[in-house]
Amino acid sequence: MDRHPRHPRHRPPRRGPRLLIPRLEQLLTEPEKAPSAALALLAITDPDAVDLGRLAGAALHSAETGADISSACEALQALGATALSTHHRLRVAELAEKDRRVIGSGSANSIIREDERLRAILTAI
Repeated sequence: MDRHPRHPRHRPPRRGPRLLIPRLEQLLTEPEKAPSAALALLAITDPDAVDLGRLAGAALHSAETGADISSACEALQALGATALSTHHRLRVAELAEKDRRVIGSGSANSIIREDERLRAILTAI
């Protein structure tokens, strides 16, 4: 049997995800990157090992600042209602009630549909 050093069975244990955690946690402070960082942390860590409230807060801040509303909604949906404090739930309710239909680019209909989709996600949380 030929043992090629790049064969998957002969690779050292993967440390990659553990090495990413500190960088992803740093990205939680950047509103435009926080939702993706929160989703990545959820994907690579044990839910008991990560502060879900911090992830929710970072995603909410991103949505509130308008940095990445769609990804923030996805992150909040992935976190679920149990990860949200009472204060987080109030902020989610405020976001769901806001009218984000400011037309800068794109068709009015697509912006309205996206707004309604995000509102439905937020209301379901």
